[in-house]
Amino acid sequence: MCYEQDFKKRVHEVITRKQLCSIMNDTKWENLQNNVLKKLPFPPPYQAKYVLDDILYPENFENDVWYLGDWIEGLSPFFSVEWIRVRPRYQKHKGNLLPPELIDISKE
Repeated sequence: MCYEQDFKKRVHEVITRKQLCSIMNDTKWENLQNNVLKKLPFPPPYQAKYVLDDILYPENFENDVWYLGDWIEGLSPFFSVEWIRVRPRYQKHKGNLLPPELIDISKE
């Protein structure tokens, strides 16, 4: 059995054990991904929980962050994503002496 098939099997076993259900398929994930990249002024940062992992990526996501989300390759494979939490804002660096500017698209 190749790595990808083994990985998918382990994900499916955990989903069954935890009695999780899917609300997203590949088409919905791709639509979300495409709309974020094409319609928003920046790719918002997100925190992801993957089915096989006990830790969150990134672990600390309670405060506004300075980085953008990787909406091209960061979430795949989609079937392994348990959930994501999107933060529609980030702190834009303005220089060493100036405070960061909060860029917020929560109303878009």
